[in-house]
Amino acid sequence: LPLTALLLVVTFGGLALHRQAMRTLVGQRDERAIKAAAHALTDQLNQRVDEIHMLASGVSGNASPEELSTLLKKDAFLLTGFDHGLAFFAPNGQILASDGNMEGWKNLEELQREPGWKNLLNPEVPAHLYFSDSENEMNLMFVAAPVTATGPIAIGAFSPQALILHTLENIFDSGEGGSAFVVTRNRQLLFSTSALVDNTNLTTHPGVEAAIQGQSGSTFMQTGNSEHVVAYSPVAPLGWALVIEEPWASVASPL
Repeated sequence: LPLTALLLVVTFGGLALHRQAMRTLVGQRDERAIKAAAHALTDQLNQRVDEIHMLASGVSGNASPEELSTLLKKDAFLLTGFDHGLAFFAPNGQILASDGNMEGWKNLEELQREPGWKNLLNPEVPAHLYFSDSENEMNLMFVAAPVTATGPIAIGAFSPQALILHTLENIFDSGEGGSAFVVTRNRQLLFSTSALVDNTNLTTHPGVEAAIQGQSGSTFMQTGNSEHVVAYSPVAPLGWALVIEEPWASVASPL
């Protein structure tokens, strides 16, 4: 009996210690993964700004619409990063040339109602990203770069959801019941791999507010009968929050 009791104490004590160690390791692993994903997203966004700046720098200030159209066709390889198209605009909002599958270019009235659209068409503003958090959000992101101080302006459009999905698919595996989502600085859900995440519980979800405030880390939350690890990190250029959540025991169960 004493030996059996000792064996049980050692066995279950070892399981408890192993469980705690695995819990900590999964949290650290997810924290490293979320930082890598946020850094990759930041790099992708900055790369698109650089590409539009490069496109604008190859244009003369007095280029005709035909020359602008020819340049867009020459640089069609940029459409891999701008899945909704590229265009040149005059500062007054007139479209000079466009390329790619961008139906939005044809709906300028809706575009011009966007609060930041005038800033996009300001030739004195350097290359920058623009994403609307308004209720009439088009779910598109724009990058603008002026050719000269008087125009025209090169603008590219792409889907942030497609960019996030492409970035996360090689970093995060949602096959174990996990989920990843991105929240805008206005606390609106931009992207999610799970239908269980929606705008109703974002403000109280662990990690969201911390990431929007520029912090990164990991924590744990009780969900039903399981405990989930939550890792979070900011996406610097736009103040987004990137969060991943998964039941840690399914990843590394000591039993």
